[in-house]
Amino acid sequence: MRIDSMFQRSVVFIAVLTLSMPFITLAQQHPEQTEVSEAGATQAASTMRLEVKAAARQDAGNDFQGDSKFRWFSSAIASPVLGMCIGCGVGYAADPLRDDGYGDWNSDCSGGTKIIPGLFIGLAVGVVFPFVASVSHSPNIPAERLLGKSPEYVKSYSDAYKSRIRLLRLKWIAAGTATGFGLSAIGYLAIRPSGL
Repeated sequence: MRIDSMFQRSVVFIAVLTLSMPFITLAQQHPEQTEVSEAGATQAASTMRLEVKAAARQDAGNDFQGDSKFRWFSSAIASPVLGMCIGCGVGYAADPLRDDGYGDWNSDCSGGTKIIPGLFIGLAVGVVFPFVASVSHSPNIPAERLLGKSPEYVKSYSDAYKSRIRLLRLKWIAAGTATGFGLSAIGYLAIRPSGL
C-alpha cells in the first residue's frame, strides 16, 4: 500500500510539473508581450487619430462650401463699411468746429476735427468685429458623424473639425475685411471734402 501511495504521489507530482511548465513559460513571456502590445496599441491609436483628423478636415472643407463662404465674406465686407459710416457720422456730429447743424463739410480741419478719429474708430470696430464673431461662434458638427463612436474618436474629430472650420472662416473674413476696408477707403476719398 505504501508503494501504491508513493507511486500515486509521484504520478501526481510529475503530472503537475508537466502541466504547469507551459503556464510558467507563458507567465514569464507575458510582460514582453504586454510591452509589444502597448507599443502596437499606441501606434494604432496614433494612426487612428491621424485618419480621424484627416476625415474631419475633409468633412469641414465640404461643409464650408458655398453658403458659408459667401456669408462670412459678405459680413466681413459689410462690417468695415458700416463701421466707417457710423464712425464718420458720429465723429462729424461730435465735431465742435463745424459751422452749423446742417452738416457743413467745409469746417476748419486744423487738428480739432473728430471726423477722422471717428472714422478710424469705426473702421477698427468694423475690422475687429468679424474676427471676434468667427472665434466666438462655435461650428456645429452633424450629430450622425459622431453617433456610436468612441470618446477618443469624438474628441479627435471635433477638435480637427472645429479648427478647420475656424481656419476657413478666418481666411474668408480676412479677404472680406481687406475688401471692405479698401471699399471704405475709396468711398471716403471719393466723398471727402477737400479740407479733410
